[in-house]
Formats: sequence, C-alpha cells, structure tokens
Amino acid sequence: MTALGNNVAMGARITNSGTIAAAKLTGLAFKNNIVTAKRRLFEINYTSGGEISGNTFETQATGAAGTVTYGLWTSSGVDGTINIFNNKFVKAFTEETGAYGHRVVSLASGATYNIFNNTFAGLDKTKASNAALNLTYLFYSGVAGKIYNNTFYMPALTDPSQTGGYYRAINLSGNTAEIRNNIFISDEAVHTNTSFIGSVPSPATDFNNFYLRQPHTGATVVSTYATLADYQTANPTKDKNSKSVDVLFTNAATGDLHLTGASIGDVNLAAPMQATVANDIDGTVRTTLTYMGAHQASDMTAIAKQFTVTVPNGTQKVYIAGGFTGKSWDNTDPLQLTAQTTANVFSGIFPCVDGVNYKYLCEKGHWDYQEATSVDPLTEKGNRTYNANDVVDFWKAMPKVTLNVSFASGQGIPANLFVKGSWNAWATPIELTKSGDTYSGFLGGNPGDKIYSNTEYKYYTNDITTDNWEVFSGNRWSIYPTMTDVIASFTTPLPATGIIPATEMDVRIMRTQSGITAEFDGSANVELYSINGAMIDKTVAYGSYTRDLNPGAYIIRINGKATKFIR
Repeated sequence: MTALGNNVAMGARITNSGTIAAAKLTGLAFKNNIVTAKRRLFEINYTSGGEISGNTFETQATGAAGTVTYGLWTSSGVDGTINIFNNKFVKAFTEETGAYGHRVVSLASGATYNIFNNTFAGLDKTKASNAALNLTYLFYSGVAGKIYNNTFYMPALTDPSQTGGYYRAINLSGNTAEIRNNIFISDEAVHTNTSFIGSVPSPATDFNNFYLRQPHTGATVVSTYATLADYQTANPTKDKNSKSVDVLFTNAATGDLHLTGASIGDVNLAAPMQATVANDIDGTVRTTLTYMGAHQASDMTAIAKQFTVTVPNGTQKVYIAGGFTGKSWDNTDPLQLTAQTTANVFSGIFPCVDGVNYKYLCEKGHWDYQEATSVDPLTEKGNRTYNANDVVDFWKAMPKVTLNVSFASGQGIPANLFVKGSWNAWATPIELTKSGDTYSGFLGGNPGDKIYSNTEYKYYTNDITTDNWEVFSGNRWSIYPTMTDVIASFTTPLPATGIIPATEMDVRIMRTQSGITAEFDGSANVELYSINGAMIDKTVAYGSYTRDLNPGAYIIRINGKATKFIR
C-alpha cells in the first residue's frame, strides 16, 4: 500500500458511516503488508479487537500544520484486545515545524494493546521547529496491556532543535502497560528532552536494556533519571534486573535491528522468556532464557543460566561462586545476585555451561560466608548442581547479625537492654537502642567480621536489679542475619507497663527513657535522693513531678513514702 500523492494520504482507514457509532468491525486481521504513506499508515476507528502483524511500515510525513501526525493510529470507538506484533517500523519522519508533532504508533485508551516483537527505527525531524514538537515511537494509552520484546532505536535527529517538545521511545498516558524484555538504544546527542520512557511505569517493568550512546544534558533513561542506576535507586521495585549495555545492529540506518557481532551471545541481553512471546520476530522459537528485544540471535540457554534462590531472613547480599565462565570458583569478586520484590529472594543470569557446580555466599572474600545445611553441628553444604530455584537454609557465617527485640504481653518494658555472647567469650556486652517498646542492635558489621550461625547470645537488663537476665532455656543462636527475638520475662520480673509499685493508691511512679515521672492527685512533697543518700531535689509539686536523670539507682519519696528505682 503506497499513499504518497498528497500530505493527507493514508495507507488504510477504518471508520463508521453516518451516526451508527455502535456498529463495529470485529475480527480485524491486518497482516504481512508493506505500507508507505504521507500522513497515516493505518487509522482504526470503531473496531473491537484484532491483530496487526508481520507488516513493514514507513511514514514520509510532510505534515499538516498545527496537527499531530500519526503512523498507526487507533482513534474513536476502539475496544477489546488488539495484538500488535512482528512489525517493522523502518522509517518515520516529519517535516512539521509548528506545535504537536509525530507519533509512529498512537493507541487510544478504550482497548487493551499487546505490543510484542516489533522493531522501531528511523524516527526523524527534518526541519527546525518553531514550537513544542513531540516525537515518539509509541504513545500508549491502553488498558492493562503488555509491551514485551521490542527493539527501539532512536537515531540522531536531522534537526534536534526544539522549544519544549520531547523525543521518546515510549510515552505513557494512563500508565497501564507492563514493560519487559525490551532494548532501547539512542544516538541522539543534542535534543534536550530525550528519554526512552517518559514516566515511571506503574505496572511491572524489568529485564530491559537502556543505553544512551551519547549521554548529554537533558537525556534520561526513564522519566527524570539520567542513568539506569539513578532510576533503580529511586525506584527500588522497578527494573531490578535491567541492564545498560551497547548493542550492535545489522543496519540501524535502514531499520534492520537484528543483533550482530558481539551482541550475539552477550549474556547482558539475556532475559526469561515471556509465555506470551514464544517466538521472535522471525518466527524462531524462543528458548527459556531468551534475548531482550525482538530478535533471538542464538540459544541463550546454551551459554547462560538464570539462578533464583530464597535465603535466610534479613540477608542483604547474595553472591554465587562456582564453575562459571571467566569466574571459576572466585570468592574474592564473585557474581552477585539481585534482590527481587519478594522478600529474601535473589536472582541473576550468569554465563555458564550445562552441569555447572556452584554454591551461594552472603559476603565475598572468605569461604566461611558460604551456605550451611545445619547449625548444630554447624555444617557446610556441598557443591550444588544447576537448579532453577534454590533454597539456602543457613549461612555458615555472616558479616552482621541484626537483633530486633520485643517483649511478651504482660511483660514490662525495661529501661535498658544489653546482650552478651560467645562472639567475644561473653565479655563486653553490647547495649541495644530503644525505640518505643522495642530494642535493636547488631553483632559484627565491621569489614571481615564473621558471626557464625551457632554463635550463642542472651539478653539482660539492669532494670529492678543488676544483671537481670532474660528467662530463656539455654542460650540463643544467631541463626539468621536478622533475628526477631521476643523476651518472655526476666529473672526478676518487671511490672507490666513499666509502672513501679505505687507508694499510695493515688500516686503513680513511672520510669521514662530520660528519668522519672510521678503523677498524683493534688499537691505532694517530693524528695529525690541518689542511692547513697545524697539529696538531689526537694520540692512541692502539684499533679505531677518529672526529672531527667543520669543512669543509676535512686530513691524517690512522695509524702514520706520511699520507692527505689533504677534509671
């Protein structure tokens, strides 16, 4: 289909007749066409569902001043599910100089659109603009769709001047599409609003490759973020496994975005196959571990594997060492897995052959950080053979163990809390930090520290009595990197709610984090002494008395009734 006769020529158009807007085309199949047009490649109205596949599209827009020009455009009355896959958008230029701009694919919000295995190349603005001119390959305003395994190449614009417009691969409107397994490459070096994706996607987005060959002021990978690392740091649930590597294409200038050269077999481009994209743009059956983008250049599972492991609670880092290509049993700089959205799950794709042996580590630099199968006795796990999903029960040693402590119902909250253990032969204790009704602290945490999973420890307080140990059968073990312990009681019980026994029925004396507070009805004579009898304060108070104190033992007398307490 060739429509180059005038500035408004279209390749194909579906619309309604008269006022019968409810009558819609169903069963649309637009396949294996070569479409070249001045204004619109294919305009779709009043259509319910359909398939657009295997086509080659080329736009040569000379523009209609003051309007947005479109390539493939769904406009009014479109609903259902429309699948757009295996298409090649090889050229899309506009001579528009005024406002608005050009959308290679523009999708209205009434339908669900699945965009699979397409290549987008050749977008260009050939004349200087005098107003905001927006250029985008894919303007997406669909309903819960999927953008999987597409390749977007953004060439340097013939004229990159602009006054507020953008140059993007994807512009999200409504932000409803999952974005996975895509390749984004840009050669634009000047345009001050260049971006692969205009806003942070709301649904899932992962295993994409974002690479700016010409990073410059105003260029971003996603939204306002100039680098993938910046984007991932600010949005920790987004694109956790995505990469930023250059990609070699057969001939990007002509729109041929097949992978070539060093990109064939590049493990950085590996991604898990999406069930809905079982073949690539050429019809090649995708393997379980496939390529990002539209082209699967080889069988990636022959040279790499995806490893996923569930690890002990609170693990901060996970490494893997084994017979990997280029990193054989390296524990000094091992391969690092990425934390996933699910708690305690890490994953990574690494170069290796079938039959690889390996083991997991929670820190690098020493084999004691490897996984263990039991704590009593502490036993290392042997080498693993490949399994897509592994579970680590224990680490032999950890660089740091975080302690989070709460107290059983009915147990008073102590004014202080300490922990002693076998890491230093039960010598110097560690004082934990109070936050509300809980305490926290950690063992280790210094470079090279090793806290073994069978390290023993126990809590005590100096509240009520000195060295008031918790009631616990035996000693605790530092089994996981994060321990969530509950203290049932102390040898000398603490009053529930932390209230010291009242001197009178109408008097309450309470320890606070900074000292002591007494509440009573009416006025009272208050005297405060150190434990050795030295008077600290003497006053007449009405309703309440509060005093900040240093840690130690004290006696408070209210109307002649004395109570001993420890701060």
